[in-house]
Amino acid sequence: MEWRAPFDRGEAPARSWGPCSVTHADSHNRIVATLRRILEQHNLVEEGPDGVYEICDRLAEAEAEHLMTKLRATPEPAVLPPSDTQAVLGAVHRALERAGYRLSSDYR
Repeated sequence: MEWRAPFDRGEAPARSWGPCSVTHADSHNRIVATLRRILEQHNLVEEGPDGVYEICDRLAEAEAEHLMTKLRATPEPAVLPPSDTQAVLGAVHRALERAGYRLSSDYR
């Protein structure tokens, strides 16, 4: 079964977060837009010039082959399937608020 966004599945439950009520699709879109904004800023720190990845590469250069051998020998982690249920979206929303982020109104 192909994954489809909640609004494509015809879902329209309303959930109240404070004074306003939002639909599942609206909540999903705002959370995704907020996470994209956070990751855009975060990626600059990791992947930019003199970012964390480049610094780690320089520090580990002498041990790179040994580290790659250990990495390849590491078992695959167990991963749960994705979930966009209202309970999960609510938990993500609360986590973003606790971290000091406001949900974006920019739905890309």
